[in-house]
Amino acid sequence: MMTKTLINYAAISVVGSVFSACNFNTSVLSADVKTNPAISETVPEKPGLKYFGYYHVEGFPFGSPDYIEAIGALSNSNVTIISPWHEKKAMHRLLNRCRKNRIKVFVSAFSVFFVWNPDGGQPVSMTENWEGKWQELCQKLRGYENDVIGFYFDEPFWNRVKEADFRFVTKKIREQFPEKRVLAVAAFTALNPSSKFNTRGIPEISETYFDFVTDCGFDIYDTWDKADYPGLLKKLKSKLNKNQNVWLVPWAFTCKNRGGSTKILVGNLKKMHEMALNEPRCLGLLCFSFASGTEGGDWGNGCHNLFNPKHQLFAPQLKKAHIQIGRSIVNSENTCKPQK
Repeated sequence: MMTKTLINYAAISVVGSVFSACNFNTSVLSADVKTNPAISETVPEKPGLKYFGYYHVEGFPFGSPDYIEAIGALSNSNVTIISPWHEKKAMHRLLNRCRKNRIKVFVSAFSVFFVWNPDGGQPVSMTENWEGKWQELCQKLRGYENDVIGFYFDEPFWNRVKEADFRFVTKKIREQFPEKRVLAVAAFTALNPSSKFNTRGIPEISETYFDFVTDCGFDIYDTWDKADYPGLLKKLKSKLNKNQNVWLVPWAFTCKNRGGSTKILVGNLKKMHEMALNEPRCLGLLCFSFASGTEGGDWGNGCHNLFNPKHQLFAPQLKKAHIQIGRSIVNSENTCKPQK
């Protein structure tokens, strides 16, 4: 099963939150705050494919060289996900560079609220002093309300976040920041628990787990199958009863354990794009991953190698497909060209 270490860097994923006609409010989420019991089912943006981007734009592992300008030069990307663990000044430099390259950001939100348990053996608890961590993040993001599109949770059900806790946290974020997106990506095993990859023995996710997210997707890194992929999308939509938008996660890396020839990766991207165009609720494609991971682990060489003419794995057809598809999406929004 793919563990998107993107947001787990060393226990990393965090939540950022943002505003309305507001700024990064430093008010703290609290279990005893009285809130409106009803949340509007109207999501922040109208559906329709408008975003294309990559995981790990800021490098991997955390603190590694980033790829913001390299991706900006492709003019095919307008969204990414970043870690919350940057110091304030470093966070501002990162957000300023993303802004210059017309890239909006989701701030990863897992580890601000939940304990990271890499083996997934038991349900996880909420982090100690999560309220203070949330407040600190909001303070760091103040002034960048227009750059942060929302907050991201990676595979919460697979990573054993209890439904009550996840609903509590995402409901509070929605109430505090109703104009921002809350995106969660589910491991495909949460939709197909009979898969051989369900090594944790988790059951099928409920129809209420994602009630308070605005956007949701699923990830699977395998050769395109005309039954499996559309079937997973259909199953995901059956779990989204609040008019949530959908995101798709194309396979964008190659490694020993999973393979990933140029033909397979190009085919996966093109079929994902086709599926997105035919799904009115699909808002974006987030490709995993631009940076490289551990070759012997879940994922290995990412797009920065596959797109590099000097690298032995250079795949010009794959790079061309990413540029063409990305530009076809983001150019319609006029958000992809780097500012001078």
